[in-house]
Amino acid sequence: MAEAQPLVHTGGSHSLTTAAEYFVDKSATMDLAEVRALPAGAWKQTNDEYLNLGTNASVGWLRIRLRNAADPEQQPLLIWEYPWGDRTDVFLIDSNQGPEGVERDMLGIDAPIAERAYRHRIPVVRLAAPPGLERLLYLRIESSGTKVARFYIESEAEFLRRDQRHAFVFYFFLGALLFMLALNALLAYSSRSTGPLFYALALLFYALNVALFRDYLTEIFFPHSPEWKYRCTYIFTPMMGIALIAFWRWLLLLRVHAPRIDRALLVVIVALFSVAGLALLPEPDFLFLNHYGKFIFYIEALLLIAGAVQAMRRRFYPAFYSVSGFIFLQGGIAVYLLATSDVLPMNAWTEHALLLGFAPEFAFFMFSLFSRTRLLQSAHPEGGQASEAEQIAAYTERVARDQQKYIKSKILNVDAEAIQTELEALMSDEKLFCDEDLSLQRLADMLKITPYQLSEIINASYQKNFFRYINEYRVAEARVQLRSHRDRPIAAIARSVGFHSLSSFNSEFKRIAGTTPSKYRRDTKPF
Repeated sequence: MAEAQPLVHTGGSHSLTTAAEYFVDKSATMDLAEVRALPAGAWKQTNDEYLNLGTNASVGWLRIRLRNAADPEQQPLLIWEYPWGDRTDVFLIDSNQGPEGVERDMLGIDAPIAERAYRHRIPVVRLAAPPGLERLLYLRIESSGTKVARFYIESEAEFLRRDQRHAFVFYFFLGALLFMLALNALLAYSSRSTGPLFYALALLFYALNVALFRDYLTEIFFPHSPEWKYRCTYIFTPMMGIALIAFWRWLLLLRVHAPRIDRALLVVIVALFSVAGLALLPEPDFLFLNHYGKFIFYIEALLLIAGAVQAMRRRFYPAFYSVSGFIFLQGGIAVYLLATSDVLPMNAWTEHALLLGFAPEFAFFMFSLFSRTRLLQSAHPEGGQASEAEQIAAYTERVARDQQKYIKSKILNVDAEAIQTELEALMSDEKLFCDEDLSLQRLADMLKITPYQLSEIINASYQKNFFRYINEYRVAEARVQLRSHRDRPIAAIARSVGFHSLSSFNSEFKRIAGTTPSKYRRDTKPF
């Protein structure tokens, strides 16, 4: 059997993946003996530091020859970059001892913390490789999701420094989180509002997820049952999403600014509860929960951003700060996922992107909250002396008045009825709509008003915009020609009524008439 090139450990940090050979067992049934008996051609070379071994049921194998050339007092440590993987079985083989020369260990979530040689957040095992002795190392990688393998060999001193850095960043994040929670509780008390408490709950569930991911929470509550790390992840994450929706609905007044999106988010809340409920089943399907949960969170993110955009269109400027902070947070998550997928390099910044994304998000949240407070207070005669419910009611009334003002704002000095009569004459008598170069500006110039005034008159009188108004006239004329000129090409009719292209004519005709032009001509009688 042609073995992989040996990796010589000299005490520093060495990437295992770049020196290994790999094999993908799609049946996921092969044992070590069968894998060792594979022909040399079954193994593939890799120079990629991050190796993607596939998804779902397949199992990945790595093999390498290891020779320890470090200090005799320092045996090398094998470290796995991705602690959420189900398990990696580590086989260290001494060929001189036959079947008895196989030492086995395990990494990953299936390895109970209480049974680990190192109870650290970074998955690690000690490789019993005395200096000068060359051994064969096999890794069997199994995960319910994508198997991205990144292993490296490191000295104990370097490993402990890395672990201490992880711990420092986590405790720093924990301290910042406690400050945020206390500040939100104070804001909720001072404003007599539940809104900041929703944000505090979102922060709390996020922190619980980070503590699970780093194994701090796992070690405290279920060191002998690592499966509950997955269960709790699929419970805490939906709860975080629900708290975020509740906070977003309160902060941006989506019931006022985007009622349809607000109702859609209520449906998302039900879906998130279902994710948490499925995680409590006796034998949950974590792969399904992973895909289903991601889909729900994508929908939630799109709806939250859409709600913020709708609020900004209603001139609710606090939404600008909110969506900016949300984008920073999502950006941190995206950076981390890209780094763990070998798109971005893994370093101190990308490694902690999940935590770093919260700092600007929280800052933007504070801007949004104070801007919202001032805006609501300005809507009520008593300002800050009124309750939040009274301020929201006053603001809602102002939004309704502003919508009415929009109808009249730019046409106060214009005889709207006379303009409407002249407009209909231009359409019905002169068939101005047949001019394919007709624009809002040109039509407004003919009526001696501004384009904004014409747009408001059309919106107020017909509840449609300029293009829909013109296209309905064009389609009506086309229907007449389709019945009266049976042999005339449809493309020619489309151009004669003002459409630039046949495709736009077909789509508008079907939208308005409910059928295609050719089918309409076929199903109707000629004049």
